Amino acid sequence: MSDPDTESRREERVLLTASAAYLLLAAVLTTLWRGGTTDHLVGPVQNLLSILWFFRLPLCIGTALLALAAVRGAGSGPVRRAFVAAVATGLFFAAFTTIKASMPMAMPFWADPPLAALDRMLHGGTDAWAIAHRLAPWIDAQTASALYLLVWLPLALGFPILLMLSDGDTVRRRRFLALYAVVWIVLGNVLALLFLSGGPVYADRLTGGSDFAGLGAAFAASGIAETATASIHEGLWHAFVTGENRVGSGISAFPSVHVGIASVFALYAVERWGKPGVIAIAYAGAILFLSVYLGWHYAVDGYASIAVVLAANAMMKRRGALPHLALHRA
Repeated sequence: MSDPDTESRREERVLLTASAAYLLLAAVLTTLWRGGTTDHLVGPVQNLLSILWFFRLPLCIGTALLALAAVRGAGSGPVRRAFVAAVATGLFFAAFTTIKASMPMAMPFWADPPLAALDRMLHGGTDAWAIAHRLAPWIDAQTASALYLLVWLPLALGFPILLMLSDGDTVRRRRFLALYAVVWIVLGNVLALLFLSGGPVYADRLTGGSDFAGLGAAFAASGIAETATASIHEGLWHAFVTGENRVGSGISAFPSVHVGIASVFALYAVERWGKPGVIAIAYAGAILFLSVYLGWHYAVDGYASIAVVLAANAMMKRRGALPHLALHRA
C-alpha cells in the first residue's frame, strides 16, 4: 500500500487535473456555442484571478507555511492540500461561470412557464415569492441580502479548503468533494442548461409576460430594491443582454446552486459534528427561503437541488464514495 503522503499527493493531482479539465471543457463548449469566437475567454481568467484574490490571505499564509516546512523538512500535508484546494476552486469556479454565461447561446430560455406553473400548483395556486413576502414586515432586507450573498460565498468557495485542511477521513473527504462537484456541474451546468430558466426576477423580461408584475412592488415595499441584491439583479441582466462573460455572470434559475451548496454543507456538518450540525441545516433552510424571497428562484428550484444532493449522497455512500478514482493502489 502507498504511504499516506503519497496518497495525499495523488489526491491533489486528481483534484487539480479534474478542475483544469473542467475549465478546458468549458472553453471548448462555450467557443462552439458562440460560433467560434474566443473573446469571451477573457472572462475565465478574470474569474480565476478574482477567486485567487478572494483567497489572497490564506494563500499567502499557506505559501509561507509550505516554505517553512520545506526548510525544516517537516510534514506539510494539510497545508499543502488546502493550498491545492484553493487553486483548484479558482479553476472550478472559472469553468462553471464561463459555461453559465454562455448557456443562452446553446439553449433558449424555455422553462420559466412550466416551472412557475408547477410552483403555483405546489403552493395552493399562489406564487412562492408572494407567500414568502407575507413575512416581509419581520425581515430586514439588508440582513437578508447579506446572508444570501456575503455569508454564502465564503462557504461556497471555502468548503473544499475546509475539507482538505481539516478532515482526516479520506473516504468522507472524497465523497463531499464529489458532492461539491455535483452541485456545480450537474445542478449548475447540466440541469440548468436542460431546463434553462431565468427565475421570477427575470421571467417577465424573458417571456414578455406579466405573471411577476407584482414582484417589483414587493421589492420596493420590503426594502429589497435598496439592497445589493437588486443591484446584482440588474448587473446580471446587463451582462446577459450584452453577452458579457464576467466574474459571476450568467442567468439560470433551475436548479438552485445556492441551495445545493448549503445542502451539501448541512449534510457534512451533521455527519462530522453531530447535533451542532443542526445549525447548518437551519442555514440551508434560510437559503432556500431567501432564494425565493429575493426573487432569484422558484421554490421548486431549491426542492430539486435538495433532492439531487440527497440522492447523490446516498448513492455515493452505498457505492463507497467513489473510493478508487485511481487514488488507491496496492
